[in-house]
Amino acid sequence: MENLKSEFNLYSVDRFISVFITALVIVVPMAYSSKVTEIALYPKFLALTIITLILSIFWLIKVISQKRVPSFSTPLALPILFFLIINVVSLNAAINVYASLFPLAQLFTLIILFFILYNLLTRRVIYIVLKAWALVGAIAAVIGICQYLGLDFYWIPSSGNPSSTFAYRNMAAMYLILTIPVAGFLFFSSRSVNEWILWGFASTLMIVYLIYTRTRGAWVGIVSAIIISAIILLVLRKKRRDLFVELKKIFITPRSKWITFLVCFVVILFMSFLKPNIKEASTLSAQKSEVLTTATSILKGEGSGRLGVWQSSLDMFRDDLNWLSGVGLNNWHFLYPYYANGHMVSTKTVPFRPHNDFLWILTETGVVGFGIYIWLLFTAIYMVVQIMKHSLESKVVLQTLFLTTSILAILGHSLFSFPKERITISMLFWMILAIIAFTHRNMCEISPGVRSLPVHSGLKFFNHSNYRLGALVIIFFMILSVVSTEIARRHFFSDYHFRKALLLPITKVNLVFNELRKAEKYWFNDWRTAYYYGLAYFKLEKYPSAILQFKRCLKYSPYYLNTHYNLGLTYYKSMDYLNAIEQFLICINIAPKFAKAHYNLGLSWHTTGKLEEAEKHYRLSLDLDQHLTHPHNNLGVILMERHEYDKALNHFKKALEIDPDFQEALRNLDSTLVKMQAQKSPGRSGEVILP
Repeated sequence: MENLKSEFNLYSVDRFISVFITALVIVVPMAYSSKVTEIALYPKFLALTIITLILSIFWLIKVISQKRVPSFSTPLALPILFFLIINVVSLNAAINVYASLFPLAQLFTLIILFFILYNLLTRRVIYIVLKAWALVGAIAAVIGICQYLGLDFYWIPSSGNPSSTFAYRNMAAMYLILTIPVAGFLFFSSRSVNEWILWGFASTLMIVYLIYTRTRGAWVGIVSAIIISAIILLVLRKKRRDLFVELKKIFITPRSKWITFLVCFVVILFMSFLKPNIKEASTLSAQKSEVLTTATSILKGEGSGRLGVWQSSLDMFRDDLNWLSGVGLNNWHFLYPYYANGHMVSTKTVPFRPHNDFLWILTETGVVGFGIYIWLLFTAIYMVVQIMKHSLESKVVLQTLFLTTSILAILGHSLFSFPKERITISMLFWMILAIIAFTHRNMCEISPGVRSLPVHSGLKFFNHSNYRLGALVIIFFMILSVVSTEIARRHFFSDYHFRKALLLPITKVNLVFNELRKAEKYWFNDWRTAYYYGLAYFKLEKYPSAILQFKRCLKYSPYYLNTHYNLGLTYYKSMDYLNAIEQFLICINIAPKFAKAHYNLGLSWHTTGKLEEAEKHYRLSLDLDQHLTHPHNNLGVILMERHEYDKALNHFKKALEIDPDFQEALRNLDSTLVKMQAQKSPGRSGEVILP
């Protein structure tokens, strides 16, 4: 009776494990929230950490109940361990360590998830997970297609439709190129007509949606991956003719499968020619504050924009000892303006990432971190080749081939985008690595003669130890999962209150400050809240408080253009002209073509009596932006003071052509006309241009 009860309990644990592993591929891709500015990042990460924590608890229960020692002996373990260490060490070089904690928690969670799956997966669970994954991909595709055609779901928050539940269409494209090969595997390996139709049309929907996303990097990634996978298959055919015969049994199937394939192809062709009718989605009023524009991506689809950012990233990498240690995890965007020479840097947009994951890893962790990452990838590829060469199960080979296509596709897209930051994409990437590691271990157990990569003896140690030591490792993983969940929760609620502060009118000062205080209660060192505090105090004309908050922001984000600019304006309003000049000079160093900074620098020089410097920067501001009125007016004032009345009159007229209601220019125009006759002294304007 006790044995029966014990078996029942183990069955229940296994069933719950299967449910929660499947929940990963259902809940995380679908999670989003309209209550935060990071629509899809924080909700998805919170879901991921919670499910990972639950899985680690079940893993511990299973280890204790079965007295089974958990396995860490995979060729991937050592590069994973070193990659984690180098990311932790990179924090030593970070100028904002607090900003590194979120991606570090993400990496910890993914590595823990890898080892959980490596130990808990079974072939049956893998097949269930792949089916759920493909079905969710089809659902996401239906949502995206409806958004593209303007039929429904356009109310889902987005920064660029059709985005489904991924906040931006490029993010959806990343998910699709990972998922389409999975649905393809299910289609080609299915045995019944119903399954052929189901997976055939699931693949079709996702391909159509991928076309609708208009993400060329994703297209290049998946096409290149398919070509490389085909080459691998051709090479293996020459080496393992028997294996190719087995594969032919899967590919050369009854006629109904190819009829389904043909119908799907026709549907793709037809729907590709449908015209978009994209409706405006809720963007959370993100345009209400300049703060949020710092997270906007570089020019979508503009190759020249990316090339410039990549060049600046390489300059960052080569500077000083950055090539060795990197600039610190998640610190690229804090340093980019310093090296950009104004490229893609303005008060409205600042690149938040280099749009190249390989370059991102290189700049943030140095050559050591980049080398370890390449080591990790090549180890996975070597394991894939071994599975393909030595496994005689055609379904396992086909599964590995299609999952490898997914990995190659996302790595290809990584050359143009940032999949490693996206929670769903990085989770699925590490899940595939876990499936490859699990498949490789099973193959080595069945075929002892297969030569595998060496595994460090320290990692093998757990295979010969008491299960209690393994349980302690799992408990340590659980503690890390709890910490990661807390970091995810704090980021979510901090962002939630920060967004509420942004949406409130600045006139409701008490409510704004109350929400900012709540945001800082959850994440006290967020440079965004410090900046918005400063902006609020500036608009309330509480300049000393504004200066303190802007300086606090610069402590965490030292090259943020908006902060320097608004700090300069605050100093000017406080009549601290020398400090104002210093801040505007910094602005020009960061963004040499920043017209308003040139104007306000000229105004500061003008106020201190440096008329030559003032004239120089007034003219530079007009060269950069001919639609500014104040530089014309103030140039006219300087020219009046030099008795160059005709030239002064010309500038006042130009100011009035741009803005006929510009009263200061109108008064100066009248004064100049009088001056030309009566030689009277004019006045001048001292207005600053607000951002």
